[in-house]
Amino acid sequence: RNSDVTIQNLDLNGILSITDVPHYYDADPTKVIEALRFDNKRPICLLAKTTKNGTEVHTLSETIRIDSMCKVLSPEYYEVILRDDDGVREISTCMRNILGWSVTSGEVDTFVFEIAHSVFIEDPQMQLRLRKNDNASFAHLLTTFVKAGEEGYWETTNAKIRRLRELKKYADSSMD
Repeated sequence: RNSDVTIQNLDLNGILSITDVPHYYDADPTKVIEALRFDNKRPICLLAKTTKNGTEVHTLSETIRIDSMCKVLSPEYYEVILRDDDGVREISTCMRNILGWSVTSGEVDTFVFEIAHSVFIEDPQMQLRLRKNDNASFAHLLTTFVKAGEEGYWETTNAKIRRLRELKKYADSSMD
């Protein structure tokens, strides 16, 4: 009730990150403690990750930023996963989980969505590649961007949101 800090131990292998699995943002204790406190002050959320080199502790926003930049926004990562049949779904799921962190914690930098939009949507060749590989997951990715923009988790323009809606409509019609 009086806690100023929460800490979660990340039980992840070397491949997974907090942007890969939804149960971390679903189980984030900071909101529970914030609701229990009489002053409604949100505690700082720290995440500890134990590796073979020791333990790293970062704030939630740092962890999301690091994981996003090292994984879904890293060409070395997304180019490898896009070789697999599930690559587009993995990208879509990761971005949906990042939106989940935005909703539950407010700790996601808007530039994460901006960079992802630039990589996966603004590049016409990448957009076509995603749509051809897995149109349904591409449509889900578009929905995530629209929600992030409409709900204020991504500071973007109305023109981009309109364009995303158009792309989503086209992706949906291609599934029929």
